[in-house]
Amino acid sequence: MNREHKYKLWDKEENKMYQCVTIGCTQENKWSPLIYTSEHIINGIDHDNYELLEYIGLKDRIVRKDNSESKEIYRCDIIKALNRNYDCEDNKEDYLQLFEVTYLNGCYMFGNWNAHEFFNKFMYIEDLGSKFEKPELLES
Repeated sequence: MNREHKYKLWDKEENKMYQCVTIGCTQENKWSPLIYTSEHIINGIDHDNYELLEYIGLKDRIVRKDNSESKEIYRCDIIKALNRNYDCEDNKEDYLQLFEVTYLNGCYMFGNWNAHEFFNKFMYIEDLGSKFEKPELLES
């Protein structure tokens, strides 16, 4: 199964997320990555100024009131979810948990669970955005 390779780029200096990022290399075919965003080209990655976020190949699982499509999940996103063992609709919001999507030993992780375990253990999985755009969510 091939996963679609998509990226977003967080500019730490500008505090701005670039969507639909494409990665290439210099014309000399040396490994000096070129990052194409909707607004400009970045020649080489200065890891101190940018964070490249990869699409993990999964989308969130909630029904949105506006009937919009599921959101793609990227590394460093914050996910809100409810454990499947929760069996009461009353005060569901009180039992929702937050998880950061990380990459560890070849696996995308949601807290302590790999993606497969997480999607089996949790429901109402909602992508809230990246930890860079919403750092206050991880502070609580």
